[in-house]
Amino acid sequence: MLFVPPSIPFMVPEAEAETHTTPPLTVPADMTVTTSSGSSGTLTNSTGTFQLVTFSVTASNESVDCRWDNWAGHSIGLLEISRYFSVGTHTVTCSGGGSSQSFTITIIEEEPEPTVDTTPPTIVVSNNIYTQTTDPTGKSVPFATPSATDNVGVVTSLCNYSSGTFFPTGTTTVTCTASDAAGNTVSDSFTVTVTYSPFTDITPPVFMQVSSVTITTTDSSGTTYSYAIPQVNDNIGVIVGPTCTPSSGGLLPVGITTITCTAADAAGNQGSISFSVTVVNTAATGDTNIPTFAAIEDITEEQDVENGKQLMFPIP
Repeated sequence: MLFVPPSIPFMVPEAEAETHTTPPLTVPADMTVTTSSGSSGTLTNSTGTFQLVTFSVTASNESVDCRWDNWAGHSIGLLEISRYFSVGTHTVTCSGGGSSQSFTITIIEEEPEPTVDTTPPTIVVSNNIYTQTTDPTGKSVPFATPSATDNVGVVTSLCNYSSGTFFPTGTTTVTCTASDAAGNTVSDSFTVTVTYSPFTDITPPVFMQVSSVTITTTDSSGTTYSYAIPQVNDNIGVIVGPTCTPSSGGLLPVGITTITCTAADAAGNQGSISFSVTVVNTAATGDTNIPTFAAIEDITEEQDVENGKQLMFPIP
């Protein structure tokens, strides 16, 4: 007999269902942000400097809640935050999907740009020096030490000649230079003039005599007056001046003004002369007649010393 086994149904195994596990809560990694002055993301006011920071937190379509400092944010599934944080470290703690996680936001204030010093020092040197010597080779001449100031600080202040140097006869230029730590420099100079004479000069310069004058104006505040600088002579030579005060061309008030002129020679001998200028306000006195001078011819003479000739002439 033929044995036929009973039929066995064919079974196809069911496919295993694919499972995907979504993290219940996702927060950013720790963040570090540096402020940037001048950018829209950085805010500075009287309370400090703040930086705008944006971050997001997800919680699988469940409620998500984040808290930091005195602030809090709440959303469903996705929480996006964009706020200003002060300089320092802030801990943000978030909860959702049955878990809790934290991360930090650190705000670093940018380093300020270094200040570049471009201001040079200021220096004050001696006035020009004039001196006389009986040594034909020259003379030792002391002078004041230059003073220098700077907005940060003077590093060096040096002159190409030191005080007390033996200067030859003639004129020598002394240049002094000051510098600061940033390398800014400034220089100024003065001259030392040594004049030789075989004898000690004690004779001061002599001015030509100058007559006082009277001028008129109708302005109660006075008038400007220009005058020729008086001639001056010296047995060796005038090397300073002549200078006059008040200066020529200045405004003289109504009344009497004394003008004094001075000059000096290499030995330091000083001579001076004074004359007065009387300003009359004719509008106040009623006198409108302007004085006139008698004509005088020009004078031409040949010098009899190195620097000129003493000359006498009649007052017009």
